[in-house]
Amino acid sequence: MAPPIPRTANDDHADPAALWFARMNGGTTPSPQDEAGFRQWLDADASHIAAYRACQQAWRMLEMDAGEPEVLALRAEALGRPR
Repeated sequence: MAPPIPRTANDDHADPAALWFARMNGGTTPSPQDEAGFRQWLDADASHIAAYRACQQAWRMLEMDAGEPEVLALRAEALGRPR
């Protein structure tokens, strides 16, 4: 079952830009329906492209810091904790 198309009024998806970013960059090829929905969302409001680009920039910043010793230590500590 496909995830719901994000809408601003959908309380389960308070940040549609983040949801679209995850759907479009989740490691699998987006479906034609996702592609169409994404384009429709971008075209619906000029602020959507800026919000999406902010997600892209945040992701790039996270990737840059991912190899830092402090981040690796925190990751190792979190993964080593028993559930």
